[in-house]
Amino acid sequence: HQNWNWSYSNLFAAAPFHMAGARVLYPLTPRVQLSGGVYNGWEQIQTDETPYKTALFAMDWVDGDERFFTAQYSVGVERVRGAPEGARPRHTLDLYGGVQLSRRWRVRGNVFAGYEPTALGGAGWVGVAAYAQVMLRPWLFLAARADVLHERIPGGAEALFLGDGVATIGSGTLTLDAR
Repeated sequence: HQNWNWSYSNLFAAAPFHMAGARVLYPLTPRVQLSGGVYNGWEQIQTDETPYKTALFAMDWVDGDERFFTAQYSVGVERVRGAPEGARPRHTLDLYGGVQLSRRWRVRGNVFAGYEPTALGGAGWVGVAAYAQVMLRPWLFLAARADVLHERIPGGAEALFLGDGVATIGSGTLTLDAR
């Protein structure tokens, strides 16, 4: 029930979520937590395709179930060894938050963006997702999600997320949830 649409946005599908490494958490206040870690890199658990590691830093603020904000920044060389793009650092920013506007309405938002200065030119992406949920009855909810993801890939470089010839994708969904 925390994933209002019972499916994931294109931003979630593009973001790396298979990572192996270690991180340290530091509670700054009862509501704010800082973390930092070192990882093998994007989607590299079984085989390490790069000779480098990825660093990820995060700040999480939580005030109850429906007031939260997370900011994550990561940097690391993510292209495989010998890639024509070269061994250049990829910078990624992921912002995600939500708030309960009233007893019936909740909203969330996500921005996922990054830049990689490759040997073939600058590669980058930006994605935005917006979510809303309304309680129609104490047992019935309606949720909506819309997202768009755009990437810019220089000529000769491998696409990061979308594949050859595709620069932008978007999706939307409505979910009726009876509990």
